[in-house]
Amino acid sequence: MGVLSAVLGGQADGVLGDHLTFQKGRLTGYRVNRVRDEDYPLLVPNAEGQATGLVVRGLKDSEIERIRFFEETFYEPAELSVITDDGAANCYVFISQDTGEDSGESWSFADWDAKSRRVLALAAEFFMARHGNATFEEADGEWELYIARAEEIVRSENKSVKAR
Repeated sequence: MGVLSAVLGGQADGVLGDHLTFQKGRLTGYRVNRVRDEDYPLLVPNAEGQATGLVVRGLKDSEIERIRFFEETFYEPAELSVITDDGAANCYVFISQDTGEDSGESWSFADWDAKSRRVLALAAEFFMARHGNATFEEADGEWELYIARAEEIVRSENKSVKAR
């Protein structure tokens, strides 16, 4: 939950508020591919597809606004029907604004979690620190700096672990 926690205002390794509930969801008619040259997910329309994800309930208006700020570059919220263990639910799903960035390759949460989660959680924390005191464009213009800073921190952490 590192990236979501950072976006909602916690720390990259923080705990989310107890006002939120989480449930697995399935979105039919879509598949999850990887963005070209990146390790981000992209929902792509696909008649036989089924995308799995996490349904988050109980978000406050301020938290939804923070998500919109973070996702503004690539994703737009769309209200779609998602299947949960409790049945169908109308949910806001963040759909790519530009499917031209589709790599055509499936995105794997497990691969992303192992390779990129820590770096992206830290970068999200740096990015969201600009929320409220910079425009999205200003914060987005610094994204590569946030990634570089996060990668350096992770490299340093990995060296510390190996040294023990």
